[in-house]
Amino acid sequence: MGTVTITASNTAIISGSITDCNNAPVTDGYAIAQISNNNYKANVRPDGTFSLNVLLCAGSSSSVNIIAVDNVSQQQSTPLTMVITSGENATGVLKACGVTTEEFINYTINSTDYSIAAPAATFGQDGSSTNGQYISGYPSNSPNRGVSFYFSGAGIGAGSSQNLIQFSAPEINDSTSILTPITVNITEYGAVGEFIAGNFTGTFTGGAPANTPYVVTCSFRTRRKS
Repeated sequence: MGTVTITASNTAIISGSITDCNNAPVTDGYAIAQISNNNYKANVRPDGTFSLNVLLCAGSSSSVNIIAVDNVSQQQSTPLTMVITSGENATGVLKACGVTTEEFINYTINSTDYSIAAPAATFGQDGSSTNGQYISGYPSNSPNRGVSFYFSGAGIGAGSSQNLIQFSAPEINDSTSILTPITVNITEYGAVGEFIAGNFTGTFTGGAPANTPYVVTCSFRTRRKS
């Protein structure tokens, strides 16, 4: 490809500082920025400051959502929306307080409880209001034993009911089908960078000839990436 050059007019630097609920500098945390469907992340420095380098794909300016996170208290700020331009852009002080960053998938299969929770796990979310939502969680010490499920996305929002399409867990070593519709109740649906949460209960039917019933109850919360 040769040398690819990105001009200064297409790059921006976002900088600021993060404090906790007591207005003290956050020393274990990060800032995330969502711009043009791209997500950027920068850890804080020892003094609580951060700096993000981002691309301005739409030209010399763009709108961006910025969230500050405190890993110690598991709190984050509400999104700051601002228009940035090429060069330096200052956010000022962001207070990582008021919104919990808790992420988990808790589920029960035939009366046996299981749980995947941060920070000892990684979580994924992908989807939209038109093509559904895919949620997944993988324990850090066992990345091949993840839980995932998929549900419809039409009209999604806090208080909405969605149709579960698929559920997969390592404890179910069987092909399954949903014979009776299972409803996913959405209890939280924030902007990108905030959280999606909900719960569902239903019975999955295993493959023939056993047709084993698997009664599953699940609650979840994870950060939206799209």
